[in-house]
Amino acid sequence: MPLADHPAPSETALTTTWREERLEVDPATTTYRARCRADEAVSTAVVLTVAALRDCAPTDLPPLLTAVDPDALAGLVTHESTTAMTTFVYADCTVTVRSTGDISVTPARRP
Repeated sequence: MPLADHPAPSETALTTTWREERLEVDPATTTYRARCRADEAVSTAVVLTVAALRDCAPTDLPPLLTAVDPDALAGLVTHESTTAMTTFVYADCTVTVRSTGDISVTPARRP
């Protein structure tokens, strides 16, 4: 069957796959950890990680641009062992991205 005849995976399925295959969760802190691969955009990895934590489709989230410049984020991730990192709030989560491609996402604390 030609590729065009195959339905694209739903966004929810994409988030579920990301959660099952790419995330580690620290139950004590509810921090989700993922690693951006060299062949993917860090902005995509951040959105998919937050969507997995929030248990929603990526399109249910606000545009990443509302929290951080995706181009600057892409420039930060070199996949080399340096100490460069940035932290920002996105969709009620604290997101930390390191130059190595490591991503940590923690939900905002509720009072």
